[in-house]
Amino acid sequence: MLLELVEDRRIASLTALSRDPALSPFHARAARLPVNRGNVETIVVARPDLVITAGRATPLATRMLERLGVPLLEFEHAETFAAYGRNLVRLANVLGAEQRAAALLQTLWHAIGADEPPTPSAHAPRAIVYQPNGYTPGTRTLVHRILQYAGLRDVAGELGLDGGGFVSLERLLLARPDVIVFAGRRDAEASLAEAMLHHPALRSLLDAPHAPRTVTVAAHLWTCAGSYATTALRQLGAPAR
Repeated sequence: MLLELVEDRRIASLTALSRDPALSPFHARAARLPVNRGNVETIVVARPDLVITAGRATPLATRMLERLGVPLLEFEHAETFAAYGRNLVRLANVLGAEQRAAALLQTLWHAIGADEPPTPSAHAPRAIVYQPNGYTPGTRTLVHRILQYAGLRDVAGELGLDGGGFVSLERLLLARPDVIVFAGRRDAEASLAEAMLHHPALRSLLDAPHAPRTVTVAAHLWTCAGSYATTALRQLGAPAR
């Protein structure tokens, strides 16, 4: 949220995870900024006026910073866009970035239409997100909600996946989804986890007549709720609102 709201000169330090292309849509920008690993030493050296934390991710460091008198602002992880909106407005009010937050949320609400995603019709295309190692996010995740916003039925529900789980190629072939969503990131060297994405059985499914439509969505677009999720919706082919 901080990178969404303010310019670089106002940022003393970021979490090192902000440079990970799989997690952060701002990884290129974060590469130009100082980072910390959540330990007190690297945070104090940056001399921040405010430290933003998420859901007690580093409780020991948080307690030590409190004892040192460093101002803290804590947020819970947002699993919905409504929660993200509340967090963004709260942070914007502290940073004096209310207009920027309002513009971001206006774009987001225009794209998704409502706080809660509509229930897809029984005739909506059936989609599955298939990540390295066959991991599929479940029905209690942000990914599931974004699929619904895009007008897709999530096959994860049919497979009994709530929080997420691993789907074998056999189960994928039997499920016969209309849409398969792959992660956009690929490591420079192929990993064992990604090898199954190139398995001959999967290739035969994708090359067959009436094959599922395939979509590639960068993983960092829906790892966390944010205004950048509108890009994921466009990539999924969400209808215009």
